[in-house]
Amino acid sequence: MKTNEFIILEKIPLDEIINITCQMAHKVDDIAEYSVLQLKPKSIQELPNFWGIVVKTKKDMGLFTIVLKNAGLKEPLMLEPLLEKNLVIEYQKLGRVLPPLVTKSMQKIMIIVDGFWICLEHI
Repeated sequence: MKTNEFIILEKIPLDEIINITCQMAHKVDDIAEYSVLQLKPKSIQELPNFWGIVVKTKKDMGLFTIVLKNAGLKEPLMLEPLLEKNLVIEYQKLGRVLPPLVTKSMQKIMIIVDGFWICLEHI
């Protein structure tokens, strides 16, 4: 396995997003919470690249959780049925997004503005 690959350990589909727990084959320090990754499954060549946001990391165990939008704006293909346990995915780090913003009047929600994700959490 290459250094820019990981394996899906668990998939949790939610309304329009998917949480996937992943494991790296090698120790990687450049992936941090709120990193944006461009993703491509190795075994599904016809699937276009898609992206997700790292929301939790356990670097000592090589584990992290990525949130994906189930279907892209330009690609209406649903990702959830294609992402299975033990699927190897190549990634490229694209940058970082804002961490959660804290409000007192809203439940936890995710907003996408011009492709930029913002998470709002209720205390």
